[in-house]
Amino acid sequence: MNITPPLSRTDREETGRTIYFMGKRTKKNSMPIGSGVGPESIGERLARLRKSRGLTQGELAGILGVTQPLVSSYERSELRLHGETIILLTKTLGVTA
Repeated sequence: MNITPPLSRTDREETGRTIYFMGKRTKKNSMPIGSGVGPESIGERLARLRKSRGLTQGELAGILGVTQPLVSSYERSELRLHGETIILLTKTLGVTA
């Protein structure tokens, strides 16, 4: 008889919306930037690069021709970046796509 073992915390993290960070329960999209848990998302990378260049979300929004809440949504990975926006971001932040 095959008995499936109970899911470990890691398995639950991969299958559910709730994960644990430093022993505390948190939502998947509220992980601290650069937390070292999993690969860095595009939104996390965007926020890190923006901050390292000394730009606010509002300043970056002005350069991109969008609103500050839209930049915030990009950084939280709630919206996908449009191709033309990616090209402008690479030029603004001095990186390659």
